[in-house]
Amino acid sequence: MIVKTPQKTNVIIKLENSDFPTHLTKHLKLKFNRVFRNLHLFWGTSDFHEYIHTLVMNPKDNLNRQGFPFEVIKELHKIHIEHDNKFPSFKKVDKWDILP
Repeated sequence: MIVKTPQKTNVIIKLENSDFPTHLTKHLKLKFNRVFRNLHLFWGTSDFHEYIHTLVMNPKDNLNRQGFPFEVIKELHKIHIEHDNKFPSFKKVDKWDILP
């Protein structure tokens, strides 16, 4: 289960995850720093996929969200693929992937 982090905080999160692919998240870091920090926080955990999913497809919040620019969507997709490659045990099985 994912615990939502507060949007504004005076606490500085120390990002020590050295294998996090910061080179894939240039626009996220600049334009959506809170999202960048959360991706870094969930990197290498089973909660990563759920967090990505809530960013892209969360029906209850869709009316209140502006959406991400295209370059950020591309980064989210790339980092999602990178996570699947590095941590295949956390990859969610898609029903369409197992069809003959």
